[in-house]
Amino acid sequence: MSAVMLKPVSVQRRHDVCEDCSVRPEVRRLGPPAVGGAPTARCCLCGCRLSAADPSALPAQPRPFTVADRSLIRRMGNMLPAHHLLELLNDRLVADLGPDAPRYTEVMLSDALRDAGSDAGGGGDWASLRRVLAKARRDGLLQRLTPAIVEDFAVIFSLSPAQALRLRETILSAQDTTNGGIGR
Repeated sequence: MSAVMLKPVSVQRRHDVCEDCSVRPEVRRLGPPAVGGAPTARCCLCGCRLSAADPSALPAQPRPFTVADRSLIRRMGNMLPAHHLLELLNDRLVADLGPDAPRYTEVMLSDALRDAGSDAGGGGDWASLRRVLAKARRDGLLQRLTPAIVEDFAVIFSLSPAQALRLRETILSAQDTTNGGIGR
């Protein structure tokens, strides 16, 4: 007769709990799983997702950014820190596809931010600033900006004193060229 070596079933697989919960005393009270039941994808105690059976499998890729996601990135990318924007996008993704949806990564967001910046023609250079000021002048917005509005903007968006000073000087000098020196 040949002896067959049976590999013992780990506590994790026997009770469908994660690695962290396998050392908890509640595992002993779970009892045996249902006969013939397929292993669950979630931990019975904490509800976290159990590790995949095949560790060599590549992680699933998240869906590409939707039109609404790209619009949010384009409009909020320069106002929100990247990690907050990434959290917001991942929250939207989870709300759309469920908690098991693969999340967006920082690399994906930085690529989308770079693409959004090149599409809008905006950037951090002087040429982009001149285009923005020219558009504001054409739309009449530049003439309506008052020092109080600029101060409120600086407070709301938590600009540093140097950034606020630079903003005031830039807007006032642009108003000077528009109004013939009446902006101050």
